[in-house]
Amino acid sequence: MNRRGQLFTLLLLVALSAGAGACIARGWYAVSLVPVAAAVIAACRLLSRQNRTMQDLRGFVNAIKFEEFNISFRRSVECGLDAEIGAKLEEALAILGEKTRQKEGRLNFYDLLLNRVDFAIVCVDREERVTWINKAAVNMVGRLRALSDFSPALRASIRELATGEVKTVTLPGERGGKDVAVSVANAYIRGDELRIISLKNIRPIIEQTESEAWRKLVSILRHEIMNSMAPIISLAETFSTPDTELDPALIHKTMQTIHRRGKGLVEFVRNYKQLTDISAPRLAPFRVREMLEDITVLLEARGIRFTYRVHPADLVIKADRVQIEQVLINLVKNAWEAAERAEHPLVNVAADLDNFQRPRIAVSDNGEGILPDASERLFIPFFTTKKNGSGIGLSVCKQIVGAHGGSITVASVPNEGSCFTIRL
Repeated sequence: MNRRGQLFTLLLLVALSAGAGACIARGWYAVSLVPVAAAVIAACRLLSRQNRTMQDLRGFVNAIKFEEFNISFRRSVECGLDAEIGAKLEEALAILGEKTRQKEGRLNFYDLLLNRVDFAIVCVDREERVTWINKAAVNMVGRLRALSDFSPALRASIRELATGEVKTVTLPGERGGKDVAVSVANAYIRGDELRIISLKNIRPIIEQTESEAWRKLVSILRHEIMNSMAPIISLAETFSTPDTELDPALIHKTMQTIHRRGKGLVEFVRNYKQLTDISAPRLAPFRVREMLEDITVLLEARGIRFTYRVHPADLVIKADRVQIEQVLINLVKNAWEAAERAEHPLVNVAADLDNFQRPRIAVSDNGEGILPDASERLFIPFFTTKKNGSGIGLSVCKQIVGAHGGSITVASVPNEGSCFTIRL
């Protein structure tokens, strides 16, 4: 029954009721039975259609509830349901079905993606219960139900980590265990707070990096030792021949060469010792502005000038002040040497907090800049772009910053300048 039919039945019911009332008022009781009977029939028919409509609506709600989106209302239309309403209900179910399929497709895709990645992901709720875990995590730490099931070291690191921080933890196991990089992120889903824990086995990367570092170190040692020992051996071989005439001037020159090469080799060993004898940092809070003021006084006495900016002005970091001062003095000196050929040499130090509220110190200059191939090797021990450089300054800086759990990077544009950024 469409809307017009319902309206006609309703008006007919009102008219019959009015007619029955008029007959009763005039005393035509027998005649009044006709409109009364007709009114009852019309009311029953209207009520039946209404019940049918409610039944169809309940079917629509149940279809949504149980995700049965292929239900048709054609028979209901044939039984009297408004055709327009039936079409709208089918259209609504089709839209809901399509959205549900798309949602399920996305969920399946994300589930497949997260189970295919090579690092572990674990989600825990406020009560530290595991709500989701991917296959890589199961292979790494097992199928755990709560954070308390993790190893003590890993559990403590997860609880201490802030968003954006990364910490390395060694998990017990065969072949010396696993070195795992741990990071944590917070998320809110439907009002529930979740901690998303990421675990990455970095042992293969560490081993590869160590192997590459050893190869580079052996190459450097071989190069330096051969450069020093080859001329010494050659000269010694020359004067070890029995029939060699000993010219005093030649002997003096030879001894000078041996002394110079021997002294260079000793200096190389001394620099190497300096590179490997960096003590562990003694962490304590201090104001960055006070440290920069002290560095300004120290370097101005050597003719080195720079400007600095600290935001917020009372920025405090927890680090080994002596070691961080050593790093900044080295970077500022390098920046001044790079910029002193400029018409107006500028060196600036900026200290602030990054997007993760971690301390960041940047040393920039307007010097000649660094070529891309040199930028990649700046922190390699004994590599230098200076004529009289030892090549250990930036390596020491990187080791000190690394010991603080931070990083140091360089960005440079030839003929425009360079910027070294420390993140602690």
